Amino acid sequence: MIKSFKTKLLLWTGLLFALILIIIGSLVYFTLDEYLYSRVDNRLSAECRELSKVVRFRDGAIALSDSSEWTEVEHAEVGQHAIYLRISTTEGHFLGASKNEEHLTFDIPYMPLAAGELRLTTQKLDSLLFRRADLHVPASARSEAVIITSLMHIGEMDEFLTFIRRAFFLLTPLFILLGLVGIHFLSQRVFRPIARITETAQLMLSSGELGHNIASDNTDEEIRQLIDTLNSLFSKLKRTTEQIRAFSANASHELRTPLTVIRGHVEVALSRERTVEEYKQALELILNESQSMTRIIENLLQLARMDRRKQDLQMELLHLDRLLLSLKEELEKKGREADIALSFAVDIRAEIAGNRDALKLLIFNLVENAIKYNKKGGRVHVSLSQYDSGYKLSVEDTGIGINKEDLQSIFERFYRVESSRSRQAGGSGLGLSIVQWIAAEHKAEIKVDSVPDEGTRIDVIFPVVEYE
Repeated sequence: MIKSFKTKLLLWTGLLFALILIIIGSLVYFTLDEYLYSRVDNRLSAECRELSKVVRFRDGAIALSDSSEWTEVEHAEVGQHAIYLRISTTEGHFLGASKNEEHLTFDIPYMPLAAGELRLTTQKLDSLLFRRADLHVPASARSEAVIITSLMHIGEMDEFLTFIRRAFFLLTPLFILLGLVGIHFLSQRVFRPIARITETAQLMLSSGELGHNIASDNTDEEIRQLIDTLNSLFSKLKRTTEQIRAFSANASHELRTPLTVIRGHVEVALSRERTVEEYKQALELILNESQSMTRIIENLLQLARMDRRKQDLQMELLHLDRLLLSLKEELEKKGREADIALSFAVDIRAEIAGNRDALKLLIFNLVENAIKYNKKGGRVHVSLSQYDSGYKLSVEDTGIGINKEDLQSIFERFYRVESSRSRQAGGSGLGLSIVQWIAAEHKAEIKVDSVPDEGTRIDVIFPVVEYE
């Protein structure tokens, strides 16, 4: 079985080209054959009918009411354009003939016909090819029944058709060969960019570098679009790979930091006898760090569930305002630890269909992001308000802000804004990606407004519950 697409293309195109040539050649040949024979047949038939109008046969005597039929040039000359005429009885007995008939070196064979029948045939007589027409003229009041035969030599016409036929059989293979050669060179040109694509992909696999681009110069529009798409894909893969590498380093750091702090507090607490109050403070610090580490692990688990599409959020009717206020104390504590002032404005009752745990994660990620990327002594304002036909949860900070060119990428997984203060803030780059997924599961809309060095505002707009 042929596996090469190029070979298949060459084979099938060659077969199609050959089939088209055969069909066109056959149509031309048979059309020409029909046209030439119909011209001869029409001429011979016309001669028979014209003669039938003037012939008179009675009591064994033949006569013509118009003798000019015998004296026409084509009935006197011999050769390719001559027409030979013969009149015979219905039994085949000779009655009369045109002047040129006497030059024939053979007898025209008798052909019995039905009354009124016109028969057209091709016969080889004395090694010469003739086309003949035989017309049976029925008996009438003026004449007895006779058979009129007209004969024309068609040797030149047959030779011409034979030449056309031979030329077709000789030239068709040549045209097919030329077509295959042309198709081969065309396929080489078409597949050259594909070979470059394969070469670049193999180079990436062998080197592990995704920064190679495929040249798209002097290529057709369709191939150029494919190359541009692949180059974009390679660039995105490179960026994603770099983000994953950065995430691995950040995640390791994020997990190692609380573990280091926990270990430090434990070692300090165990280094000597402590008071109950000192042990309590150490345990509180350990609890805070373990909660921070738990949050990181939850984000990682949530990401894994999103990837596997196994997360099926169970929705219930809940009050978003109550859920938000239930998290207020814990969020304010996180703000105080980072020297960030948190304020809340919840003035409405907001009943929505949602998943409690997922919404908690959404709120925590939004507020933690606002705290993490804020300035020392900054503020974070969390509000819940009516918005058109829904409810708007807003988290606004006075932090470092986001550049306009980075806004479209902040929800991409592992993405972190490339700035010195952003890098110092740490983080895995997963928070907003998870926020976007949770919002989508709740059919909520996210809007982001940010000014560098002034702050960022993120709005999550939830739809109201529709009762049937």
